[in-house]
Amino acid sequence: MDSTLLEKILDIYQFIITFHTPISHSIPHIYISAGPFLPSQSPLSGVFSKEFTRTIKMRAGKLLSWPAPPLEWTGHTGAINSVSYSPNGTRVVTGSYDKTIRIWDVQSGAVVGEPLTGHNGSVNSVVYSQWAAHHLRIP
Repeated sequence: MDSTLLEKILDIYQFIITFHTPISHSIPHIYISAGPFLPSQSPLSGVFSKEFTRTIKMRAGKLLSWPAPPLEWTGHTGAINSVSYSPNGTRVVTGSYDKTIRIWDVQSGAVVGEPLTGHNGSVNSVVYSQWAAHHLRIP
């Protein structure tokens, strides 16, 4: 495969991973919320700057290249069936086919505490309770 083509494919992959949230809410966000924030060395950055001349421009703070890929979180021994963010966005809880629930620190990807065990079958649904988080001061 041509290295230029591979570079473009990898760039598009990084674009989708980085901007999937605003794009999934509204396609015009590709041009409004994503294009201006592409790293300077991204092949897509050149395309956006030539084709979309009437969008916002970054004056300072633009990344030179893509940030490091997300951490690989390891811990479950089975497939993850459910994921939920804590109300303050600092923790993620996961339920797994391995019959456990794990709580993770979002920034580091580290497991917080021991896995919650005791389920007779796979954990198919997890959710953070807004009430419990507020009243019990759960992170």
